[in-house]
Amino acid sequence: MKFKTILSGAFAVIVAATGASAATLDFTSDSINVASAIGSQDGVGYAITGSGGNLRDSTHWNNVGCAPGFECTQGDNGRYDVGFGITGRNNNEIDTTRQIAEYVSVDFTTGAVRLNSFAGMLTYERGSATSDRNPDSGEAVRLDYYLNGMLKGTLTAFPSFFVNENGGNFDTVGLASYALDGDGVLTDEVRFYASGFGSGGDDGSLNVTAAGLEVTAVPLPAGALLLLTGLGGMAVMRRKKSNA
Repeated sequence: MKFKTILSGAFAVIVAATGASAATLDFTSDSINVASAIGSQDGVGYAITGSGGNLRDSTHWNNVGCAPGFECTQGDNGRYDVGFGITGRNNNEIDTTRQIAEYVSVDFTTGAVRLNSFAGMLTYERGSATSDRNPDSGEAVRLDYYLNGMLKGTLTAFPSFFVNENGGNFDTVGLASYALDGDGVLTDEVRFYASGFGSGGDDGSLNVTAAGLEVTAVPLPAGALLLLTGLGGMAVMRRKKSNA
């Protein structure tokens, strides 16, 4: 009876692990905020922290720049949540120019995942009066991904749209997103940074937020299936012995 219990338990664990599905982590939602920055969704555990300042829910005064598919929850103060940022110097978003250490980190506490896509909100762009006409100059979102504490690669998401509010020289909001082809990349930690690019380069005011991630849990390796096969074989031998 004890052996049957072990076998059943092993089978249940393996079946659960091999049925992995994609998890979408929307940092613009009330479901994942500073108060719930440690949790799990669709079987993927996460812990979200900030470096270079305190992690916070960054907000914008309206939702004109909230991209389709993101919740951008409106708070009691009337402002809209546009993702995670850092309470660093002069802002509440990720700003690598004024304080180089600023980034938002997401650790996957249930083990390595496959990164499918990521997105960041562009919440402030100096010189935004020309941004809609010249989206090739300005800001982007950079993502570093790690495995077992080692940097494995860097991805850059360029803005897919800008919205210039009130025709002014600031308060441009928009989205920078990147979808990976195929199986994505294996990672157990990602870090969101601000990044300058194009002719505009680093304009001294690179403010972005971590808006969202889509990841897929990694199933147990083939060795686990071999373990199940071995346990099954032992069960057959045990039954034959008992019938002898």
